[in-house]
Amino acid sequence: RNDPQGRWLLDGGGHSELALSGVVNGVLESGVMDRVRIDGDTHWIVDYKTSSHEGGNLQGFLAAEVDRYRDQLTRYAALYGAFAGVDARCALYFPLLQEFVEVDIRT
Repeated sequence: RNDPQGRWLLDGGGHSELALSGVVNGVLESGVMDRVRIDGDTHWIVDYKTSSHEGGNLQGFLAAEVDRYRDQLTRYAALYGAFAGVDARCALYFPLLQEFVEVDIRT
């Protein structure tokens, strides 16, 4: 479609539906990452969200979704880091809204 960010996610190298398990902060964790996009030296963990948003304040909605999924993406980044040996960046992608939002997982 006419979504350059969506095309970038799907057309590039990486993994789709990557399932990983491991110990994070002393607890056995597992997760399935919707998409890991490898762009040169940068690895992105991207969680797809099919939510739609009606009405105003799109930025407020996106900020709330970032807060809602930050812990999950932090766990995914820890699992992926142990697997791939890299620090990945994380994002949420809303294909219906054509919005790609980076999630800061640094603590």
